[in-house]
Amino acid sequence: MVAHRHPETLVRYMRQKFGRAYWRNLLYRKHAGKMVSDAYTPQGLKLEVALLGILCVLVPAMPFQPSARWAGVAALAVFFAHSLPLSWAILRKDPAVGALAPMLIFCRAAALLAGMAAGFVRTRGGGRMG
Repeated sequence: MVAHRHPETLVRYMRQKFGRAYWRNLLYRKHAGKMVSDAYTPQGLKLEVALLGILCVLVPAMPFQPSARWAGVAALAVFFAHSLPLSWAILRKDPAVGALAPMLIFCRAAALLAGMAAGFVRTRGGGRMG
């Protein structure tokens, strides 16, 4: 039997996601094959983080490149379309939380992306982890 506590606030949840993504860089550095096939991270979550990363790259170009605007809108649309099944499941279980689910899923992906970026800089920049 396993017991654990879930974060009780959104801020704590986001910090937890950031931290897990940050330290996952060390795992990936030692075990590169886990980037694709770890048993912990669903492939759909990896897609959401990748789409958000693409969006972050496109945003600075949007004022200057119409194609970047369309690509950004497409990435955002795919992101939210991908989040619909989870949002719907949450909505059926708890309507109050379900109404916020798309925003929470977006925030989760942002925290993971930020943690991955910070961990990547730390592990690739010559800094020691741990």
